[in-house]
Amino acid sequence: MISTEILNSKLQEAIRNKFPKETNIAKIIGEILFIGKEAAYRRLRGEVGFSLYEATLIAHKLNISLDKIINVKPIENSIFELKPQQFYNLSEIDYQMLEEYLNTLKLAKEDTNSEQVFTSNIFPQFPSHRYYMLAKYSSFRWMYLNETMDRVKSFNEMNYPERMDKLCREIVDESTNISRTSYIWDNNIFQSIVKEIKYFSNIGLINAESILLLKNELFEFLDYIEKITTKGKFDNGNKVQIYISEIPSDTGYSYLETNFIKLSMISAFALNYLVALDERTLIRMKERIQSLKRVSTLISESGEEQRIRFLKAQRQAVNTLR
Repeated sequence: MISTEILNSKLQEAIRNKFPKETNIAKIIGEILFIGKEAAYRRLRGEVGFSLYEATLIAHKLNISLDKIINVKPIENSIFELKPQQFYNLSEIDYQMLEEYLNTLKLAKEDTNSEQVFTSNIFPQFPSHRYYMLAKYSSFRWMYLNETMDRVKSFNEMNYPERMDKLCREIVDESTNISRTSYIWDNNIFQSIVKEIKYFSNIGLINAESILLLKNELFEFLDYIEKITTKGKFDNGNKVQIYISEIPSDTGYSYLETNFIKLSMISAFALNYLVALDERTLIRMKERIQSLKRVSTLISESGEEQRIRFLKAQRQAVNTLR
């Protein structure tokens, strides 16, 4: 496993190799990242590491391959970094991580060949976080699974910050600007969240009013899925494919690929991710996702009968919420 320090050193070396020896590298970094001289020097001295977005932006502006920087040999392990994040009672660092991903998406949309894929064996964050109550539910679920019981609050008592809601909506909206998107979902994704909501209701953590609001948003989400699967496109015209898998995935996989970034993510510890930036990992990720597609049915554009059957089953499950 290569350390973050070595990765930062390799990126600095790649930047220096782009310019004559006497060039002021700190000035170039500052101009690319829109940061001050001292902030640039802290990164060059290794006191502050380059974030994913910063590394991506530098690679894009200077035509540097992040994969070549990492230079993983076949006999070595892939380089993964755990991105642990709070989804309740967020710190500034947690917000920065969300903003970093948002900025990466904004940069990626400039590439007309950009592609992203998300697989999920539980109710998906993308694109359900465009709805307030469903996004709040994800935060509530994270709290229940990760906090000690004396710190767990009910769904109604839990504070869901406006800043978090705004960021989640922006990330979902920005993700639709990627040229090609695929979702691979388990065929029981709505049944799973319905089962969870009923559980939290039975132990007194979600009241009847909140259940009704969640139910309404689940129906809205299903209407949205029906619209984009019928057209095979988001509202902005970018292509979207939705697959329904008959065999549940062992975990959630996703990737974002452009000409300048190869971002692979594996879900871990409820909404957190293991992140890798090398092409070898991306290739293996694609192989895994391709194997999931082989046991899945495409319900966008084609597959009308399967689409109708899937949506009907999900609506029936949601309708059991009381």
